[in-house]
Amino acid sequence: MKSILYPAMLLLTVFLVQCKSNQPVFHTQAPFEYTSIYTQNWVGGQPGNAGVYVTITLKQTHGIVPDSMYYQGWIAPVEIKETPTNTEWTGRFQTVTRRPVNLSDNHNKPIEQAVPKRIDFPFDLKDDEVVLRYTEQGKAKFFKWSGVVQKEPIFYPSAKPQHQF
Repeated sequence: MKSILYPAMLLLTVFLVQCKSNQPVFHTQAPFEYTSIYTQNWVGGQPGNAGVYVTITLKQTHGIVPDSMYYQGWIAPVEIKETPTNTEWTGRFQTVTRRPVNLSDNHNKPIEQAVPKRIDFPFDLKDDEVVLRYTEQGKAKFFKWSGVVQKEPIFYPSAKPQHQF
């Protein structure tokens, strides 16, 4: 019995050591120079139109290519805006979805709309944490910020004023 138990335990140990976690590893130092990171809620003028901007202002990117941002269970692609003095990486998270409009001739017919599939969120983040997925030398890497500052919200009007008296 002991002759079977020891090889089985050894095999189990080797198997468990070989198993790797699917959780990505966060780098402790950013490979780019950033000056600020903040979140800012926004609300559109029409019902169901709201979201969050996550903006990172950088001095130097050092050849890093941003891919996507992760924030409060949402994933968004990174938009890049270059100015003469700095670079901004922004993730635009649409947090409220608009109700579908029934354009069929039969208004009593239910609206057939595909339910968006929920993507498994790979991180367990707090409300003030943001993760950036980026590419460095062809490899995907992750960097996490904690304690991200939230700025005052932006309220967009529903329409431009026609006449002001």
